[in-house]
Amino acid sequence: MATSMIYACLHLTHERTELRLRYTKRRLHDLADLDTLTNVPNRRRFHELCAQTLSVQRDTPPALMIFDLDNFKKINDTLGYVAGEDALRQVGVCMQNTLRELDIAGRLGRDEFAVLLPDTTVDNALIVAARIVSNLERRQKPPGLVKLSLSFGVVQWHSDEPLTEALKRADQALDEAKRQGP
Repeated sequence: MATSMIYACLHLTHERTELRLRYTKRRLHDLADLDTLTNVPNRRRFHELCAQTLSVQRDTPPALMIFDLDNFKKINDTLGYVAGEDALRQVGVCMQNTLRELDIAGRLGRDEFAVLLPDTTVDNALIVAARIVSNLERRQKPPGLVKLSLSFGVVQWHSDEPLTEALKRADQALDEAKRQGP
C-alpha cells in the first residue's frame, strides 16, 4: 500500500514537472522567435519562415513589402519612448489583423516591418498595404497625439533571387516612397 502511494506521488510529480518543462520550452521558443514588443516574428524568424515559403514553387511569385512608421523619431522625441512603443504595438496588431494565415510578417528592427505575401501580385500587395493603413487609422488614439502613418516599399520577388536582394529592392522602393512624400 505504501509503495503504491509513493509511486502515485512520484508519478504525479513527474507529470507536473513534464508539463512545466513543456510550458517553459514553448515560452523560450516564443521568446527566441517573436519580437516581444509587437508579438510578430523577429528578423531571424522572419528570414527562416520566408526561406521555408520560398522553397515551395507556386503559380504566382510572392510580393514582398517593407514599411515603417513615418516620423517615428518625432514620436519618440516629443511624446517619449512609451508612446513610440505603443505606436509599434498598434502597427503589429493592425498588421496581424489584416494578413492572411499564409502571409509572413516580421519586425526587422526599430520601426521597420516586412511582409512576404505568397501568391500575390504587387497590385494586390498594395491593397493589403492600404488595409493595414486603414486598420491603423481606425485604432488611432484621441486627438492631440501624433497621427500615425506608414510608408511602404513593395516589389515582386523573382524566383532566382535571394531574399536579401528582394529585401534590398523593397527597401529602395520604400526610400523612393518616402522621397515622394504622402
